[in-house]
Amino acid sequence: MKKRNAVATLLMLMAVFVFTEVPGGFREITSKDDADLKRLAEHIKLTSSYEADFVQERHLALFKDVLKSTGKIYFEVPDKLRWEITDPYVSLLVSSNGQVARFTSEENRLKKMDLGNQEMFQQIIQEMTGIMRGDFQALFSQYRILLSQSMNHLMLLPRSKDLQKSIASLEFSIESDSGKVTQVIIRDPEKDFVQIQFQNTKENVKLDPAIFSLQAPTPPTR
Repeated sequence: MKKRNAVATLLMLMAVFVFTEVPGGFREITSKDDADLKRLAEHIKLTSSYEADFVQERHLALFKDVLKSTGKIYFEVPDKLRWEITDPYVSLLVSSNGQVARFTSEENRLKKMDLGNQEMFQQIIQEMTGIMRGDFQALFSQYRILLSQSMNHLMLLPRSKDLQKSIASLEFSIESDSGKVTQVIIRDPEKDFVQIQFQNTKENVKLDPAIFSLQAPTPPTR
C-alpha cells in the first residue's frame, strides 16, 4: 500500500484495467514520428516552466469515501519538479538533476525523510518530467501510447509485467490548442484510482531556485 500511495502522489506527474485492445475513440501510436504526437509535443515544448494548484482525489474500490487533498505543482525544464500537498497535511517531494528528496512538516519546519525505494521514485519522476516537457519518444519502450481522435486525451499503458503490478494505465486530459495538461488519472490493477485536476495554471513564469532545493526547499504556504 505504501508503494501504491507513493506512485499516486508522484505523478505530477502520470489508468482500471490492463488493456489488450484499443478503447473506442482512441488509436495506438505505433511510430515515434507520428504527426499528431509530434504536433502535441510541439505545443507542450512551448512551456519552459509553470506552476499550478491541484485537487487530488483517491478513489478506493472497497470504500465509498473519497480521500481528498490539495496542493501545488512546480515544473521547470528539463527535469526540476516539486509536488507539494498542503491540505489536509503537509508533504513535499522535490526532484532536481536526477535526484529526489521528500519532506514532511513537523512543528512548522520541514524535515527530510527517508525516500525508501529511491530507484523507483527516480524512474517514475523521469517518466513524468519527460511527458511534461513533451518527450514522448522516450516512453515507447515502457508504454503503449494511445491518443484520442480529438487529441484531447492521452493514455499510457505499461508494457512490462512488473510495471503492470503497480499501474494499470495513466490518462491525461490535454488542451489541444495549448498542450496544457488539465487532468491526470492513475489507475491501478485493483480498480483503485487517483484523479488529479489542475487549476490556476501559470506558464513560463520565473521560479525561485530555492523551490527545487534538495536540502532546504522553500516551505509550502498553506
